[in-house]
Amino acid sequence: MQRKSKAQERIIAEEFQVTWRELVRKVEELIHKGDVQRTVIKQSGRVFLDIPLAVALVEAVPATSLTAVGAIAAVATNCTISAVRIESRMCSKHVSHIGSRPAVVLSGLKNELSGCIRPFTCFSSELSVATLIRSAISQGIMSEIRRLTIADYNRIVSIWKEAGLPYRPEGRDSREEMARQMQRFPDRFIGAFEGSELAGLCIGTGDGRKGWINRLAVHPKHRRVGIGTLLLREMERILKKRGLNVISALIEDRNISSLAFLERCGYKIHRDIVYVSKRESERV
Repeated sequence: MQRKSKAQERIIAEEFQVTWRELVRKVEELIHKGDVQRTVIKQSGRVFLDIPLAVALVEAVPATSLTAVGAIAAVATNCTISAVRIESRMCSKHVSHIGSRPAVVLSGLKNELSGCIRPFTCFSSELSVATLIRSAISQGIMSEIRRLTIADYNRIVSIWKEAGLPYRPEGRDSREEMARQMQRFPDRFIGAFEGSELAGLCIGTGDGRKGWINRLAVHPKHRRVGIGTLLLREMERILKKRGLNVISALIEDRNISSLAFLERCGYKIHRDIVYVSKRESERV
């Protein structure tokens, strides 16, 4: 089939200002239009992702580019999408060589962007925790991260139940035992709040040689906006400030989502280690 000459095609460039929340939806919309040849995502004039849609290379977008988008979204509420399209009767045929793959391409792009274009992904390690928290507050993700006290006990237990985490109300998770732990290590019990509602929490411990991440949990309705990452990053900061530069976590092997989350955040999974314990009773 012969291509039409350039004289028969009209190139149109458009720009859209969008927030990070609108970004995936807008890219979806551009893909569905069918006549968009290239989409460029920019922030403050800097190009972070250049997508050649017409040649179906969406699934080949470099991971480093997606990481950069995730990082900039952590400190910016807005970005620019530049779209170049060709107005021509040939447009539908121009992209037809993608064949049966548009839905697959769109799904792949949506999944990649959904995973990376969040304000506080694990990829944003070069950004300070304080910067991420300020950005979360300004975007309405949460209102604060603060130390938990025994007055928060019932809300803590409620989060554990909602998250499906086991706890021992007659042992180390009793109100009395938690009060003792909080009094001794007040900075190692932190929670993310949306108004007066506890959205998530994390407990940190240390044995003098390494730090431990315990009971990191986020209420289901507050997930997938980065609260878990913020809590993890803040607890890492607290433990490192105490001189604990090796930080670990114990995860049940069936908890695939938590394992994947920690691995994305830079934790190494050790398959060759077996956990053993000795308890005075099963209630402890």
